[in-house]
Amino acid sequence: MMPSEELPVLVDLHKNVFFDNETEEVVILDRRKLPEEITQYRCENFEEVAKAIEQMVTQSLGVSPAAGYGIAIAAYEVQEGSKGKMRNNISKAAKRIKNTRPTQTSLHYLIDEMTELAEKTISENGNLFEVLHQRAYEWTEHLMTVSKKLGKHTSDLINDGDTILTHCYGGPAIYLMGEYARKDGKEIDYFCTETRPYLQGARLTSFALSQGDFDVTLVTDGMPAYCFKEGLIDKFITGADRIAMNGAVANKIGTYQIALGAKRHGVPFYALSYTGPDSGTATCEDVDVEERDPQEVKHVRDARISPKEINAFYPAFDCTPPEFVEGIVTDRGVYKPEKVS
Repeated sequence: MMPSEELPVLVDLHKNVFFDNETEEVVILDRRKLPEEITQYRCENFEEVAKAIEQMVTQSLGVSPAAGYGIAIAAYEVQEGSKGKMRNNISKAAKRIKNTRPTQTSLHYLIDEMTELAEKTISENGNLFEVLHQRAYEWTEHLMTVSKKLGKHTSDLINDGDTILTHCYGGPAIYLMGEYARKDGKEIDYFCTETRPYLQGARLTSFALSQGDFDVTLVTDGMPAYCFKEGLIDKFITGADRIAMNGAVANKIGTYQIALGAKRHGVPFYALSYTGPDSGTATCEDVDVEERDPQEVKHVRDARISPKEINAFYPAFDCTPPEFVEGIVTDRGVYKPEKVS
């Protein structure tokens, strides 16, 4: 696999989120500005990190590293304070940041782990910021390692000449599966949905893939069933924000309806899981779906596209039942939904 420094900026998570020791800030690649410009969003405290997550400065696999660095900067804010002040600020930061993404398993897992690590470090009179900063870095590196494993496992499912449909931006593995396939002598093309209302597919997925010289075709969110019917798509592959114990897949809104079309036309749907099944989520019924500001549906990149007086509705995620899922790809391999737990 190509070295990390050669990966497109969106694919290399260490370039997406990090702590700048010189300016004492958490630095986040501002995905809202892509593809027109590559710019950084700087956060001086955990509240600014939380707002960055809420405002979609980062998304997909950039969220949990941002959360981790948010906890680290919370420690930095009180590094000269008492143990009580440290505990209080870490607790406030954890609660605030967890509320930014109720659906994303990896964020909650990491925050809980870092909260426990913080308590242990405080009790042992350790360097709280140094320990939490290191854990945030290690978590980001872990996600890169998992991404490569997912990319390799998924590439083994792909045949030479396949066209892959993807939805939203499913993290580095969406890019890496193509790289591994190419390394094995297989050429693949991608179709990307635009992914309303933030256009992650149009702005992010297509950007990363085009930087890798893949052939990319953009379609609107309403086109997948037609593409399946016309035989234009061989596999439907996305990321997953959460995997239920029964193999159901929680992901960006629209995934479920595309999976329905894929099933109807015999196109297999594979979901890439960076964290594996969530033991606290038995079925789709247990997924807490985030509902975002309806005004976001009525605008595209700050331009209003509908009458002011109408209503809008924006559940940010949906959940695809296991019967519509061909396989779950984890760092350990590919599993049928009923076998993933």
